[in-house]
Amino acid sequence: MIQISKIILITKEPNKQAENLMHEELFDIKKNTFSQFFGRALLGRECDYRSFFNEKNFLWMHAKGSKCHGDPRNDGHLAIKEVIKTGKYRFAVTFGLHASKIFLSNSQANLAYISKIMSNGIVIMKDLPRAHVNKFYNVDVNVMMFPHVSGQCQQYWKQYADIFSHCLNLTQEEVLKIIKN
Repeated sequence: MIQISKIILITKEPNKQAENLMHEELFDIKKNTFSQFFGRALLGRECDYRSFFNEKNFLWMHAKGSKCHGDPRNDGHLAIKEVIKTGKYRFAVTFGLHASKIFLSNSQANLAYISKIMSNGIVIMKDLPRAHVNKFYNVDVNVMMFPHVSGQCQQYWKQYADIFSHCLNLTQEEVLKIIKN
């Protein structure tokens, strides 16, 4: 029986170290050392990161696509949209503006807008104005969108520290609640 992940994690693309890894290998800190920054951000505590950051709990997809899911057609914008439209996933987390464009229109995929809609916590896509949403106006999915975790984006984490810190805490709580149920 195939285990279906519980949460969708969306990033722009695999880093150089991970571009030839299969999905389950993305979570292996020895093969993809950068993965720890996503796992620790999503789960908070080290023991939770070590126990729960894996393919059983997360479907890690890339907005620009990759070979991590075997066939390149199984990743990227269109594949992500198809997976979300199935309704099997109720929670998604994005890191980076490119990843947020899966859910938001190009004009709304910026940190000023994202910080505004996240200021009240978890974003319920069906509650956003239809013009702001990228084809998910009738899909029951909750989303949290963050800047990338790379050093290049730390200025944005600092600029919107109050909002993103609060939302990261809410995300960690939601992720653990989903995983442990």
